[in-house]
Amino acid sequence: MVLSLLWFLLFPGYAQLRTQRTPVGETQKAPQVDGEWSQTNGRWVWRAQLTSAEAGAMRLHFRDFHAAGGTVKLSGATGLNPAVYQGGGLHRDGEFWSDILPGDTAYLEFQPAGNEPGPIPFTVDEVAHFYGKEKLKSRERAELTTPCYADVYGTSWAQASPAVALMVFQDTALQMWYTCTGALVADKNNTRRPLFLTAHHCIQREEDARTVITFWNFQTTSTNSYPADAQNVGGIWNIPSLATSLPSINGAHLLYTLSESEGDASLLELPSLPANPVFLKLNRQEAGLNTPTGTIHHPEGSWKRLSLGSIAPVEPGIQGDLQVNGIFRPSDYYYTILEPVTPTNEGSSGSPAMTSDFLLSGILSAGPTPTCNPANRYAVYGRITTLLPRILNIIDNTAPGACSYSINGSNANVPTSETDGFFQIVTTSECPWAVASDNSFLSVYPKTGTGSGSINYQLKANVSPFTITISRVGSISIIGDQRRVIHFLQSGADNTMLYNDLNPLDTFSEYINYLKRRTVGAAYGCTDANFCPSLNTTRGMMAQFIIQSLFLNNNFAIQSETPYFTDVPRTHPAFRYVQKMKELTITSGCSATLYCPDAPVTRGEMSVFIIRALQFRNNLPVRSEFPYSTKSLFTDVSTTDSFFPFIQKMKELGITSGCSETKYCPLDATSRGQIAVFLVRAIHGLWEGRPQ
Repeated sequence: MVLSLLWFLLFPGYAQLRTQRTPVGETQKAPQVDGEWSQTNGRWVWRAQLTSAEAGAMRLHFRDFHAAGGTVKLSGATGLNPAVYQGGGLHRDGEFWSDILPGDTAYLEFQPAGNEPGPIPFTVDEVAHFYGKEKLKSRERAELTTPCYADVYGTSWAQASPAVALMVFQDTALQMWYTCTGALVADKNNTRRPLFLTAHHCIQREEDARTVITFWNFQTTSTNSYPADAQNVGGIWNIPSLATSLPSINGAHLLYTLSESEGDASLLELPSLPANPVFLKLNRQEAGLNTPTGTIHHPEGSWKRLSLGSIAPVEPGIQGDLQVNGIFRPSDYYYTILEPVTPTNEGSSGSPAMTSDFLLSGILSAGPTPTCNPANRYAVYGRITTLLPRILNIIDNTAPGACSYSINGSNANVPTSETDGFFQIVTTSECPWAVASDNSFLSVYPKTGTGSGSINYQLKANVSPFTITISRVGSISIIGDQRRVIHFLQSGADNTMLYNDLNPLDTFSEYINYLKRRTVGAAYGCTDANFCPSLNTTRGMMAQFIIQSLFLNNNFAIQSETPYFTDVPRTHPAFRYVQKMKELTITSGCSATLYCPDAPVTRGEMSVFIIRALQFRNNLPVRSEFPYSTKSLFTDVSTTDSFFPFIQKMKELGITSGCSETKYCPLDATSRGQIAVFLVRAIHGLWEGRPQ
């Protein structure tokens, strides 16, 4: 703690690291669309207009768009350059956002194929209301127009500039519109596939990707000049006018995404390419300390700027945590870049950090508070080396699973003292991998490689000069076609058994103590002084264990006091926990009306409960799809088994090793001691927002 405080005093840029997107608008319900039919030059045309008062620009959200052979034209206040949509619309499925229209009024025309009035083949249910000049200018930063920002024009980096684009997109969960930056990336065979890389905190979901519109060539064309549309200022309010003067590409598809805890990156595919595109190659090698870097970005949605820097230690001279927005991030997934020459800023998120030979090495994730003061100004970039193995089939144009990996290493309980060890990665010679520590007290080396290799790790001693230490969990992620995890439970100086029936030599005891010290007590069915680790866990007990782990100190409320299941009345000891499990959609019960609280929870059922609870813990939609190996990791779990994806994920994340080296035993009951192990490794060890 003293070292961390000293760090913030000496290097204040780290204390203010943050991820922020530039807000440019909001989504509003569309007004009533009242159109009229009329004839023009012998052709029937339906015309309508929509107004969003005080908007600087608009986009319309079309649904049920099926124009058949007809044509829909859409234009903004100027009436110039109307967009034309036909068939099923932009994505050919009847649902899309229009191009950006300057002004506060949109003009619609529909010309049917048969030249006869008829039903209108679409609905408009939402409007993107982009803020006008005055509202956005009030938040414009003065430094955007000062010399502390460097233009790309006239530098050697200008040749990479066409690869970078300004993004405008909707966060569909918040119903708000933002800007970020992204770049075209090359695949191995240079097929010119329109692959576009940005940050996960910009684009997290497929529905967000579909709203993306990218603007190209918003940059200066001479030294110390302004783009034509900048009008001598650098604010984001210029975006609406860009729609009439700059080439743009509407829409995108999300191919792969990594959360902030694993590198903060999203790979998109655009529907087309800009004219004369430039593609950046991904750097397959780790960029070493002091490597010079250049980042091309759109600060606050303004024109392209260049930030120069060099790769720095996460904390020079001090081994500690990386905090962004107050949340811990494993530093092994990131580069820290000292940027003494021009800053990155809001709206720069997702921009590419390149080495001097234009190899894309990092994606901007977070930076300090914007300032023209260059002292101690650091930004954080997700490492390409931890992203590449996961998207290898896309970048190298190979079939998924072409690279297979096995690990000669297993979960372990380790002593309080400093502990060293190693494990093996086994794969074919051309297959890349990355290794990352998910905890600041656990280090690994090397962090990247190709083909089989040996990985060394070290856990620091779990000691403190100020307090008696307790046990802690750490993990190492091995990143190949999927992420695989090895977990460690390291003892502390305080090994007091917190229940009367715990044996210090029992594998489960340390995990049970870990839960107890974090306010996750024994579920009902045992006495207050005991945990009963060998007792089978019922579905009701499982609900209590999970909800207590998700909401420490039982600090949660339920939406209804009316039982969702007929066999779990309000008098049942698991009532509140089962209600919450249902409300979080972690469970649907054992039937439409029953939960079966007193039935033993099988290992198959347990896998579903654990993975869904982990999704909730990490702010993912519960029941959302997740990647997993399609080749069965256990001989007794068929790929057609309904539990298969969850059991695969349990194995890959190191939550379970199975009931033997080759079997999972999905129909076996699960003891309360085993549940403690699974909870610690999953809900606590893999919690992305965990304190360190």
